[in-house]
Amino acid sequence: CGTQSPLSVTGVLANGRMVPVSGGVETDCGMASALPAWVESVDSYLKSREDTALAELVVGTSYMCRNVNNGAGGNLSFHAFADALDIVGFRLADDRFVTGLDGWDDALSPEGRLLRFAHGSACANFTTVLGPEANAQHRDHFHLDLGCHGQTCTARICE
Repeated sequence: CGTQSPLSVTGVLANGRMVPVSGGVETDCGMASALPAWVESVDSYLKSREDTALAELVVGTSYMCRNVNNGAGGNLSFHAFADALDIVGFRLADDRFVTGLDGWDDALSPEGRLLRFAHGSACANFTTVLGPEANAQHRDHFHLDLGCHGQTCTARICE
């Protein structure tokens, strides 16, 4: 495992203000470059739809040497190359904390709408987005990465 010179990201500039990233993450330049547009879209959604803002992006796993789905064998995860993030939830300015378990099943609730918007928006910014409907391992978070898919690395996976 390894990546040369991973970046430590403690916040993301979105809509003219810094949105903290819980605990900071280690990632590569590609992820660090893709993250602001997505965070800005989620923050803009919250402002227009909920009259609140994103107070903190809560991240689980970032750079970690491991196989896909923590398997004993198989391929290395994109986490092993600092090219993936697991988003656990969103802390909002109105003191709500929204996670994948909070509202995904209720698509019409404010939390469900936020999570579905964040998932769909991520699909435009990352090549892999796995969420609660992808599989049991992702039932409580979003996995985002910039992995190469398809012969020309232009295919996207959005589940």
